[in-house]
Amino acid sequence: MPTMAGAFVYDLYKNIGAISADDTLVIAIGFIAAFLSALVVVRTFVGFVSRHGFALFGWWRIVVGVVGLAIYFAAGSPAPTTTASGVAPLELAGGPVAGEVSR
Repeated sequence: MPTMAGAFVYDLYKNIGAISADDTLVIAIGFIAAFLSALVVVRTFVGFVSRHGFALFGWWRIVVGVVGLAIYFAAGSPAPTTTASGVAPLELAGGPVAGEVSR
């Protein structure tokens, strides 16, 4: 939780110019909702681990990872995205675009 608080403060510092006074209520509600949900999840997880250990959680993560990788590779590589200027990132770097053959 301290890491999340630090990330929040850093992000707020970086974007202070883009935030108006009207955004304060939305930020406060989001911060409180995130804090309370994280508190519930962390307490539940710590309670589960103290009763059952990390073995079941470890196997769960392995299964989810394998399924995720299988879906990723079965779906193929994603289409290239473009930046706000409409140029693919590799084009900006001068590299080939996906599907284009270098000559």
